[in-house]
Amino acid sequence: MTTAVYCAACALFCLGLSVTGVIPRVLRLVRTLGAAMGELRNPALDDREKERRARAAGIAAFADLGGVVARLAIVCAMAAAPVLAGDLAGLTPAGDVVAFSLDPLVLAATVIGLTGLVWLWRLTRGPRSAE
Repeated sequence: MTTAVYCAACALFCLGLSVTGVIPRVLRLVRTLGAAMGELRNPALDDREKERRARAAGIAAFADLGGVVARLAIVCAMAAAPVLAGDLAGLTPAGDVVAFSLDPLVLAATVIGLTGLVWLWRLTRGPRSAE
């Protein structure tokens, strides 16, 4: 039963990543920070203009970070739901699921399996856009 609960948690984790849009939000945050760094290196701008643009980028990045954190909290709650439900229902203790999930072979199999599923998805459907 531990394996089934673990698989359900992994499935909900992947679903959560897809539904919440956390990955595009992280990519947007990285682009915002990259653009800010580019502006700071721009020799055509004076220090005052660089500071103004850096502050604006910082505010935008902080807002994006808040969105990322909120979405990640939702994803983690979705992944924890089957573990908690299995524990409350007496199917398997949550500690057993956590211990199982930390086994190096299980971690490797999970990463390889999920990477393979994403690869297969992209082969059949094409990559999703970043926005």
